[in-house]
Amino acid sequence: MEIRTRLAAVIAATFALGAAATAEPITVVSWGGSYGQAQDNALFNDASRNSGIEIIRESGASMSKACLQVESGAVTWDLVVTGSGGAAAAAAKGCLEKIDYSVVDVSDFYPNTYTDHCVGSDVFATVMAWNTDKYGAPGSDGAPNSWADFFDVEKFPGTRAYRANNVDGALE
Repeated sequence: MEIRTRLAAVIAATFALGAAATAEPITVVSWGGSYGQAQDNALFNDASRNSGIEIIRESGASMSKACLQVESGAVTWDLVVTGSGGAAAAAAKGCLEKIDYSVVDVSDFYPNTYTDHCVGSDVFATVMAWNTDKYGAPGSDGAPNSWADFFDVEKFPGTRAYRANNVDGALE
């Protein structure tokens, strides 16, 4: 089963458990921009059309904001698209509802892509790149082969570049 189909199943289950019972719109929060447009085209437009339930889209997904909504008793978000680290922290704080896996069929999900509180929907990788003329091809004796090597400025001197807001990819 494709990841798109798995996420659509979770969206459908969200409808079945909540908004669908009352035919109220649900609010889905993501990061917006071209990513949000791609989600709309691949998932949410069809889910809304097929279920008859309006999906209200917001951007600015933040588990801190989700937790503030829960703590204040003023929850307006139904589904939040976020990273696994933020979801795990929010679940540990009691800010997320458990998913009813008697309604969501995970038999076709990849192992370890879902927890009691969230389902993975995107697969990506953080990779290293280097000057192969200087350090050799991947797998060669002189090439870096771990994140420890990436941070070893004595063995591999030179400038490093890493996405400023995503250091957890190198530290997991």
